[in-house]
Formats: sequence, structure tokens, C-alpha cells
Amino acid sequence: RILNYQNIWKRGELLSSPSDVILESGGGGGEDTSLRELESEIAEQAASLQWLAVFELMLKARDTSKQPSAATKNRALYAYAKTGKWELALVLATNMQERGEADHETYGCSLAACDVGGQWERALDIFNNVQQMSLRPTALIYCGAIRSYDMLGKRQKALELYSQMGALSLRK
Repeated sequence: RILNYQNIWKRGELLSSPSDVILESGGGGGEDTSLRELESEIAEQAASLQWLAVFELMLKARDTSKQPSAATKNRALYAYAKTGKWELALVLATNMQERGEADHETYGCSLAACDVGGQWERALDIFNNVQQMSLRPTALIYCGAIRSYDMLGKRQKALELYSQMGALSLRK
């Protein structure tokens, strides 16, 4: 299968969401990869921060109606977060939330992706959503929110969160 890049990327910017991407038939056969093999490959590529390979594998999974586990999707989110691909992270996290698969790691990676991508307001939206859902934010979530407040020039709010994080024994 061949990924139609013209419909997705232009100068490194996302033109359409991963859910809108169309895969075209190409040569080659024998693409009956088992879900376990596909998840293993996603995990391996995510660990080495190969976000484009992860993206292509996630599209392959969707195209073949294979649904990776939430843990595998979180690994993809990790790769997107570490490389600042916040758009991809938010699309995947939204999909996971709609399916009831989102957990602390999902929100933490989404927030981190926005933080690394310079989308500090979006990162704080995620932090506020976590709090509204009555989930206890993890250290990763707090750190992303603290940095976002700091980058937005809201140092006092960042310090308040830092104190709150310490009161919850999340700081080491």
C-alpha cells in the first residue's frame, strides 16, 4: 500500500487529519500481518521515535480493520509527543477518548505533545479536562501544565501547580 502524501503533508504541515487519509492500492501482496506483529512493530518504531513509521503503521491497522490495544496507541502517542507532532497526538487521543480507551498516559502524552509543539494553551486545556473528569493528574501531566503556564508568562500559576504537585507527593 502506498500512502498518498500529497493529501497529507505540505512543507511539514498537516493538511488533513489521519482519519481523512486515503490509502491507495499498490503492488505487493501478502500483507496479512497479525495484530500482534503490527503492535510489536508500532512499539519498536515508537521506542526509536520514528513518528512517521508509527503513523503509517497506525493507518495500516485502521485500513485492515485491526484495532491496536490502548497500550499500543499510547506508545504511538509517546512517539508523537517526543517529536512534537501534537496534531497527530490530539487526533489519536480524541479517537481513544471516544472509544473509552483514554487513560492517564493518553492525557499525559497528549499534553506533552502540545507542550513540545509549543501549543501551551491546548496543553492547559487538556490539564483542565483531566481535572474536570476528576482524574488525579500524574507527575507528567503536572509538569506539562507547569511548563505551559511558565511559557505563557503565568509564573505564579506555575508555582501554585508546583506546590500542589508537592502536596500530592508527586514531586521527587
